[in-house]
Amino acid sequence: MNILVNATALNERGAFSLVKSLLVEINKSQDFFIKSKLKLEFLVSRKELCEYENESVKVRFDDRYKKSFLEKWKFQNRFLPNYLKKENFQALLSLQNYVVNVPGIRTFALIHQPIPFSNLSFFELEFSNWIKYNLLLKRIIIDQKKYINGVIVQTEWMKSALKKKFGYTCPIQIIRPPVGSIVNNTAPLDKNLKSMLDSSEIKLFYPTNNERYKNNDRLINAIMKYNELNSPKISLLITLEGNSNEFVKFIGKVSYDSIYNVYKNVDALIFPSMTETMGFPLLEAQQCGLSVLASDLPFAREICGLNALYFNPRDISSIVAQLVSFSKIYPGVNSGSEIFDAKNVGTYLDYFKFMLKDFKSNPL
Repeated sequence: MNILVNATALNERGAFSLVKSLLVEINKSQDFFIKSKLKLEFLVSRKELCEYENESVKVRFDDRYKKSFLEKWKFQNRFLPNYLKKENFQALLSLQNYVVNVPGIRTFALIHQPIPFSNLSFFELEFSNWIKYNLLLKRIIIDQKKYINGVIVQTEWMKSALKKKFGYTCPIQIIRPPVGSIVNNTAPLDKNLKSMLDSSEIKLFYPTNNERYKNNDRLINAIMKYNELNSPKISLLITLEGNSNEFVKFIGKVSYDSIYNVYKNVDALIFPSMTETMGFPLLEAQQCGLSVLASDLPFAREICGLNALYFNPRDISSIVAQLVSFSKIYPGVNSGSEIFDAKNVGTYLDYFKFMLKDFKSNPL
């Protein structure tokens, strides 16, 4: 069976890491693909991924998807359907949330963008993201339920949303990506960050970016409010650029090669994001046995269970209240990697096993 894997939009940060990890695993598992008589072709927009081509996998570089909205539209609606038919593919696996409808070709998607499934207000997203995800992508996800053959998600809450909110009836498989051990990610930290980690205050860490739904401003306000009225003092280390003060340290981006050194030298992870598919830092913190304070939302409850203190991410007073709670039990609380819930953790090969199972149940 010939399968086309579309990953042209996955060219940055975690999305790129997903494609790379998938190709690495395929390279280590060639016997599975030979035995299953599977031939794959990946469409990618980063040239360095072409080095993972082998007997079972062809990797084709195509960066038109990145050039402009018009080129993206032409790629998705003209090139892709024609290419699927011309090259006699039996199936399409899209790693970017949506598929194209081509009669006679089975279609599957990894849906991992949480914004269409989240109750975010207009003011909790940038205008461009509101249009892109809350209008356009939501409409596409609703429309494709008429013809998509199967969906892969990473969490139970996403599966539930697809069924209840969007009315999906096709098979939906939860495959949580494997989280590799980070205990060897101990590259040296720069001197400035190292000195911040050596301070005596309670230290909270928030790996984040500038997207509004990450809730950075509300968290910073909560930290300042807590320190006005309470002791012991708490400092926040946040991975943004900015002007630091006594209690908020803007540390910029931390290299993933050094991330274990950060986790092991702070007292807790705080995670006030208002939506995530799963939130990898929540998994990493538990792996390190680190305390967690998190948004009281389905994604965090599913990943952390009883291993976190929860707050309303839209209420500064709720965040402050849990900071007070943590300060009272510190340092006698941690997540404990021994009780990390590995439910639904799979391998990337499970994507293709899921597709094969569907083919056997519903042959063309």
